Amino acid sequence: SCVPISDDMLPYHESFENWATGAFDPCYVATNNHTSTANYPSVNSNYHTDGLKSLYLYSTAGYATWLAFPAFESDINSLQVSFDIYKTTVSDYPLLVGVMSDRNDISTFDTITTVRCDEASTWKHFNIPLSLYEGNGLYIAFVSPNGVASSNYIDNIVVENLSACPDPIECEITNIEETSITLEWQSTGASNYIIEYGEMGFIPATGM
Repeated sequence: SCVPISDDMLPYHESFENWATGAFDPCYVATNNHTSTANYPSVNSNYHTDGLKSLYLYSTAGYATWLAFPAFESDINSLQVSFDIYKTTVSDYPLLVGVMSDRNDISTFDTITTVRCDEASTWKHFNIPLSLYEGNGLYIAFVSPNGVASSNYIDNIVVENLSACPDPIECEITNIEETSITLEWQSTGASNYIIEYGEMGFIPATGM
């Protein structure tokens, strides 16, 4: 039987190694709101990180596709979720990260942030603090939204207690000039940030 994920089960890992298309872990909801297709999400063995599988989330203008976790006993806003995503083309494919109160009803999904893999054929790692969530949902979810075509592979998901120094979200770089740029982000609870920079490829903690 499926029970809520307790505090002593954190950090909680999911890498889809025991999943198969059409035979998903029954404690999750992995589905879409199309009227006739059951093709997505699907388990994929062509693109993966450390293991042998990932989950493919595909949507179009006509329907959304999503993955919703089992319930967590901890308050969702005391957690953070990290994961890797991959895409095969240079197209702009959004992936929404948030929380659902009813895993079978996409209208109950509250978006916390939108992430995008900015390179094709490269796994990108994201860490999303959930401290900004103010609802009463119990289910962390990933949504490939309707309204646009979106195609992402997701793997190596880890849910754990919120870091004492949570990462910012919605980071954006604009107004790039020869000697200056503009950095913007949304705080997730930290009161101070350190900005480090250097030449392309510099090692963190060795920059300016």
